Amino acid sequence: MTDPRDTGTEVPTWLAGLNPAQLDAARVVDGPALILAGAGSGKTRVIVHRIAHLIQGCQVDPGKILAVTFTNKAAEEMKERVERLLGYRAGPVWLGTFHRFGAWVLRAHIDRLGYKREFVIYDETDQLSLIKKVLKERGMGEDFEPRRVRAWIEEIKRTGRTDLKDGPSDIRTRTLWPVLQDYQQRLFDSGAVDFSDLLLLTYKLFEKFPDVLEQYRERFHYIMVDEYQDTNRIQYLLVLQLTGKRHNLFVVGDEDQSIYGWRGADIANILNFEHDFPETRVVLLEQNYRSTQTIIESAGELIGRNLERKKKKLWTQNPVGEKVVVYAALDEREEARWVVEEIRRQRGLGRRLPEMAVFYRTHAQSRPLEDALRAANLNYSVYGGPRFYDRKEVKDILAYLRLLQNPDDEVSLLRIINVPARGIGDRTVAAVVALKRERSLSWSEAMRSAVEDGVAGRSGGKLLGFVKLMDELRGPEANLKVLVESVIIKSGYRAMLEAEDTVESLSRQENLSELLNAVADYAERAEGPTLDGFLEQVSLASEIDKFDPDAGAVSLMTLHSAKGLEFPVVFMVGMVEGLFPHSRCLSEEADGVSGADEEERRLAYVGMTRARELLHLTWSESILERGQRKAAGPSRFLTEIPVRYLRQVGRRGVLRTPEPRDERYKPPIDELFNVGPGASRLGPQPRKKNFGDSEIVFDVPEPEEQESRPTADGARFKPGDRVYHRDHGEGVVRRFEDSGDKSKIVIRFPHGSKKFLAKYVKLEPLD
Repeated sequence: MTDPRDTGTEVPTWLAGLNPAQLDAARVVDGPALILAGAGSGKTRVIVHRIAHLIQGCQVDPGKILAVTFTNKAAEEMKERVERLLGYRAGPVWLGTFHRFGAWVLRAHIDRLGYKREFVIYDETDQLSLIKKVLKERGMGEDFEPRRVRAWIEEIKRTGRTDLKDGPSDIRTRTLWPVLQDYQQRLFDSGAVDFSDLLLLTYKLFEKFPDVLEQYRERFHYIMVDEYQDTNRIQYLLVLQLTGKRHNLFVVGDEDQSIYGWRGADIANILNFEHDFPETRVVLLEQNYRSTQTIIESAGELIGRNLERKKKKLWTQNPVGEKVVVYAALDEREEARWVVEEIRRQRGLGRRLPEMAVFYRTHAQSRPLEDALRAANLNYSVYGGPRFYDRKEVKDILAYLRLLQNPDDEVSLLRIINVPARGIGDRTVAAVVALKRERSLSWSEAMRSAVEDGVAGRSGGKLLGFVKLMDELRGPEANLKVLVESVIIKSGYRAMLEAEDTVESLSRQENLSELLNAVADYAERAEGPTLDGFLEQVSLASEIDKFDPDAGAVSLMTLHSAKGLEFPVVFMVGMVEGLFPHSRCLSEEADGVSGADEEERRLAYVGMTRARELLHLTWSESILERGQRKAAGPSRFLTEIPVRYLRQVGRRGVLRTPEPRDERYKPPIDELFNVGPGASRLGPQPRKKNFGDSEIVFDVPEPEEQESRPTADGARFKPGDRVYHRDHGEGVVRRFEDSGDKSKIVIRFPHGSKKFLAKYVKLEPLD
């Protein structure tokens, strides 16, 4: 199909407002296209206008377009913008996440793989519950941590591997493979799939049944993938399956924002796209519309040190803006207090709390910030933590609903058979489970058999009462909200919370009210709302989908959660070597892993480019680690930003960064260090003479200058000189003490100050 471009200079209305690069991208119709979209360059705009162009300009049937992204929030935004642009509903366009696509396909065809179409989707909590049972049954419960086993299972599934012979077989894999097989069988028996199965089983379905794959290839002639840099192996394979021979694949992404390697994302997918599709058309989106020049250029200097990237350079016509503020604190409490004071100052200048956000590397770092914000009586919201749907009372009611949807769901049954307490003992439950498996019964049949066989003991009547309750709830089709309210009341759950009569139980009742609101909201938005549809939406929801920019609060979140968001004012805290980059990265680097810090640097880049107007980077000279206070040093990422972009404040640290050299330089870990007298190091001791681009000097309260000058070798130096010592590395001469043969030279090293006899010390000048 060709692109019917106007012969004149006028651009059609559905492409109006795009810059030249965006216009080039949106006008790509046939063949593979790689759109390298830098941060804030309008990638969503390009995707939306390209969909409109296919429909309006090329008369493509909207039902032939498949567009996948990584969050429900992004998919919703795209759909709304397409409809606004077209002026009518874009219903036939399939817009959603990879996992929603997988669930949609499996609902129609999973029976071809032997599963029931009414499958339930197990979330992380359900998975862990099932894994614990499998490990216990195999006598491995003491030897393996369920979360690590789950992570291993996820890793296996992300690669598309389903057979031990399909890949490397180390000791861990050989040991855990039977656990995976049991786990998968129990999922199958329960009529359940986990999150990874939504993609793996879809891939296997397409692989095993070419007729099903061909059906979707014929359905979708134009495939678009957002955030392509975050795709993993199984997503990559799915995209290749769907593309087929047409190669009408339009991917948008930015390798500089690839930050999910820890959960299987493979940056090679975007870096090698042109190798996979040699006829690829590449379009660079380099104009940033979000941030000030200072923020864009400083972030560009940082990410420019990475080697695994395409050549592109962001620019902006936005104002230069203020310098990036770097604050050095004594410890994380002082750091948090400064952030809060700055938030209050910005508020006094007219900023609203929702315009400000604080990012950190790990969830644990939010504690001192939350303490300081509470003390200042400032509203805040923490994102990226446990989902609303993972709260116990919500999870319990959802378990009732899932058991109504799928009577074979073992995890849900075992969760709520005694919630609220019914006096059904563990032995009775174990007997019911055994009967179900031995005789291939449904759960209700197994419970009745347990009573008839006399194995239920005194719990028999209570078992039958539970069966009767579920039969009543499973009665005539009812309004979805009425059904959920019936579960809350008839199960005795509401009465249980009311009887507790505590502040906590009141909060839990409020959460159940919010669950009813969620059901009502789903019923309003969905076309033909069903229990299956609601439970699927719940399973695919993420906490960040609930992000509310008008919540009237400062946003606290991890850097990973911040992806895709933007704020006028951003604080990145905990910029400490060992925290960020994370100690795991430092360990890999020490083991010789090439480019171990590149994903961490990309994460820092993502954080910096969330800021529109003001960016603050903070660190502290000491941190608490496992309850012990340890000295700390600034993150290498701070030293990689040229000082011309920085305004340094705080009581302690001063970063000095010479202008960058022409060649790209990545500082080795042993050139980045802790500070403070007698500090213990997080990394190896310094060995090299050259700091490369960066030098860090710390001004601390010490006696002023020399009392006398040495008469021997130390006479060559004066306070402030940079020197190198073979055992202690680089340092700065601070002062001299005594005179004559007793003359001593005091040198400040990264790991603390040292004193030497001037006539014996061997030093090399560095200035």
